[in-house]
Amino acid sequence: MNKAALLSSNAVAVTWGEAVLGPVVRILPILISISALGSANGSLFGAARYCMVSAQYGYLPEVFACIHARRLTPVSGVVLQGTIAIAFCLPSNVDGLIDFFSFAAWMFYALTFTATLCCKFTKKSAERVIS
Repeated sequence: MNKAALLSSNAVAVTWGEAVLGPVVRILPILISISALGSANGSLFGAARYCMVSAQYGYLPEVFACIHARRLTPVSGVVLQGTIAIAFCLPSNVDGLIDFFSFAAWMFYALTFTATLCCKFTKKSAERVIS
């Protein structure tokens, strides 16, 4: 793949895949979709567990602390995450959806970082797994 092909390409990864992988490039979108669904699944259940633990510590309503009797999944947290996901999909604009998700993710990271610093300086004698 030369410089001209790279600069004229609308999708560089697809052009590179066609040049390097040949006919195998046809299954690449399927593999990417499976990867994206796996990532979304992990994020959904991880966030639902955050809701469950937050409710157990009293930060969220008690209904979010409940888990399914047989599957041991936090059903209320999953429903909450599903509702939030549907609300994010309402604008029906992919760019807007990416902006919403990016903002929420970075806010979560910032709040986690801030909480870690607050705990470090206000609870100096607390036992920590990582010192």
